[in-house]
Amino acid sequence: MIRRRTSQGGQAGWGARLLVLLLSGLFAGVFGLVGIVGGLKPLALMLHGAWDARDWQPVPVEILGASLNESHHRKSRTQAVQARYRYTFGGQAYEGWQVGLDGGIASDNLDDWHQRWLERLNAAQAGGPQLLAWVDPRDPTRALLDRQLRWRKILVHLPFALVFSAVSLGAALMFWRALRLRREAPDPATDKAEPVRPPARATLRRSVRGDHKAAWVLAFAWCGIAFPLSTLALTGSDWWWGRLLALVFIAAGLALLALAVHLTRQVWRYADSTLALRPDPPRAGERLELLLTLSPRAAAAWQDTPLRLRLAQYRVDDSRSGAPERRVEAFEHSGPGLPTPDGGLTLRAAFSLPQDAPTHGGQRSGERVDWRLELLQPDDQSAMRFPVPVRAAQDQAARRQEPDRFAPRSPGAHEEPVPLPVPEHTAATDRPPRLPAGVFASETPEAWSLHFPQSGPRWTALLALVPLGVLIHYAVSLVRQGLTPLSPWSWQCLVMALLLALVLHGLTCRWELQVRDDGLLLRRSSWLWWRSLPLPVESTRQLFHKQLFSTRSAHEEEQPYHALHTRWPDAEGTRLTPGLPDTGPALAVAAALRWAQTQRRARFAPGAQRSPLRRSSHPRWGWLVWLVLMTALLQLPHSLGPVRDSAFASGPR
Repeated sequence: MIRRRTSQGGQAGWGARLLVLLLSGLFAGVFGLVGIVGGLKPLALMLHGAWDARDWQPVPVEILGASLNESHHRKSRTQAVQARYRYTFGGQAYEGWQVGLDGGIASDNLDDWHQRWLERLNAAQAGGPQLLAWVDPRDPTRALLDRQLRWRKILVHLPFALVFSAVSLGAALMFWRALRLRREAPDPATDKAEPVRPPARATLRRSVRGDHKAAWVLAFAWCGIAFPLSTLALTGSDWWWGRLLALVFIAAGLALLALAVHLTRQVWRYADSTLALRPDPPRAGERLELLLTLSPRAAAAWQDTPLRLRLAQYRVDDSRSGAPERRVEAFEHSGPGLPTPDGGLTLRAAFSLPQDAPTHGGQRSGERVDWRLELLQPDDQSAMRFPVPVRAAQDQAARRQEPDRFAPRSPGAHEEPVPLPVPEHTAATDRPPRLPAGVFASETPEAWSLHFPQSGPRWTALLALVPLGVLIHYAVSLVRQGLTPLSPWSWQCLVMALLLALVLHGLTCRWELQVRDDGLLLRRSSWLWWRSLPLPVESTRQLFHKQLFSTRSAHEEEQPYHALHTRWPDAEGTRLTPGLPDTGPALAVAAALRWAQTQRRARFAPGAQRSPLRRSSHPRWGWLVWLVLMTALLQLPHSLGPVRDSAFASGPR
């Protein structure tokens, strides 16, 4: 879709139009060619051949010859059965060569169809069961041996015929719209940098939560590719990894379809609802009154539930992939809806807009401002949303130098020192401070230790299991089919080695912070690696925390994650903890460290016998486990034996 931009030159310039024309024309041509050659043409030939041969007549044939042509590619091998046979129709002899509906020319490795027909042809030529040919009574020179559709081949061509052709049509439509876009002279009276606002009383058909059209496009593209290929994997794969991955893709497609249906149902439900604003458009610092009228279809879902409205300001980062957004401020109003004569509901609400409210659609701190009115469900999800054309105050131009209070914070740019001492906990108590969720403590005669959760590496390791399993299945299948040896230096083996190391490290990683008599000891370890860093007692006197990263969601406020640092051994700081949600958990960990150090202070005696603490970083015994697993993977193809009943097996059975 081309967005018309008002400027001194009128609408979209010729440069932008030319770029759109070139890109859309390229997409339309490339995807259209692939869709025709790889999908539409083969499907049309097979379906037309099956329909045309439905009333052909069977006649016995004499097999004159049969062979199997093989084509070797880099990582695969395809086959095509060739035949020559003689038959008699209407008292006249003919010769034919076509075996299947595709003409017997195209080769593939989808199943054992070519192998089975080669066996039947050889058996018939050697005096076995006689074969029948289907002859066109209108043109006896046309005949074939198998008029049944090959459903596996149809499934292969479907993604090209559906998805690639649809992309080509969409690009062609964009090309046509860009070609027909006319340039108009700008109107000085209306050429202002103000957002285009909807009318005061408009339907909410296009304002429902989510975009049902985009959901249908995504569901069509995903299901058009995933469903046929997953069906092939479920019916033809001998490995549970392949079938499990196929089920995952099918489940994802069903979820997308359910989302598209849900959004479409929401659009249908709230299509005839209306919204009236006063004043229109609303301005910053003023009182906004609105009247929401739900249609009878929408009101049926809210008969026994109070209506909750939320006026929220969102910041959308259009420069990033997916345009992530965050809600920076919100105002809510709830109340029972008043019935209307036609069975609908109405709700009046009023909101006081802040003085520094920016213009809807404007830019602040590199993000687009989006004001929305949302009708909230009991689970705080928005059932529908409507853009509110808020405008900045009249005198806001004079206050442009004021900082944006919702500007995104740069991770790590701001440091907050931890106060000393922590007032909530004193050395007189024997009870340790309350620890954040997920962090637990343990105590031994040598140290008091804090253990931090490692959910991020765990999830990374679990996700890495999927490509690892797929790659193992792919590499082993190549070896069993005799296409390539599984060398320790092949790319498949190297990638499997890296993924296996990532899985072992992520599943076994630990983050531990110990408080000992003579200082702190930071340990980060796994089965594969060990890292330890000793810190002196004075390190707890120079603690500070700073933001590492933050998460953004459309339905949640920005969630910052902070980590605790110390100035030792360098002035820039050493990180002591992983990311903890917000500043409270970081301060709680700092209080726990200082409490534990206070409790163990009396045990410290200079010159006492104790194990020295040294900074170390070295591999661990887990690499032996990794080596054993990699050796087992290299030996797996030989232990399973050759593949059976596969279209890749060469030669007649």
